[in-house]
Amino acid sequence: MRRQFMAMFVGMAVCAGPVMAATHAELVARYDRFRQEVALPVKAGVPDHTPAAMQARAAVADKAVADLLAIDSSGWPTPDRADHLMVLAEARSVQFQHKVLRQWQRDPSWWATLERQPHRHEARSRHAGGRPPCHRSPAV
Repeated sequence: MRRQFMAMFVGMAVCAGPVMAATHAELVARYDRFRQEVALPVKAGVPDHTPAAMQARAAVADKAVADLLAIDSSGWPTPDRADHLMVLAEARSVQFQHKVLRQWQRDPSWWATLERQPHRHEARSRHAGGRPPCHRSPAV
């Protein structure tokens, strides 16, 4: 029994995949790239919610989550680790929209909501420079 447990543990460690070494600056660059790639293209003034566009957006979110999970931020300062978790949460949010909610497929009222609030889905990117929020207070 003990050997089986150890074999399973070693197998999990080997299959976990490589851990990426990254810096906070690389995280910010990844976040900027993610926000650009996940934004829906606009055709004739209307966001493109075609199945192909939504599949591409879901693929971007899946890749971003995998890349962010591969980053080892254990040695980073606490504010930088918090940024890492916030970026990961946002990528998982997009992933959740595509795997679970799928509002554009099942909820007719969702389209009416978009008409009243045309940039609601982009509201999270309105913080300074499109960068992830940071918990550092400005120097006083």
